[in-house]
Amino acid sequence: KVYFQGFSQNSMFAAYASVCFADRVAGLWQGGSGLTKTFHRPITPGLQGQCSASDYATSGSQCCNGTFCTDCTWWPIYPRTC
Repeated sequence: KVYFQGFSQNSMFAAYASVCFADRVAGLWQGGSGLTKTFHRPITPGLQGQCSASDYATSGSQCCNGTFCTDCTWWPIYPRTC
């Protein structure tokens, strides 16, 4: 089994990998980040979970003025393993 850890953006990847490979992961430690939900705080610096990556690339921080992502309810990933 493997343990993942990370801080800030690295911990988002650690969480994503831990959920995707839950059968091989013994534990996860995150610091300086967590789970975000669309329309709720905290808002991540890159607006992940609020706007799609393509809308953010096109509109930058203005993407939240009208193009909230309806498919990205949780970011980086909803922690369901079964």
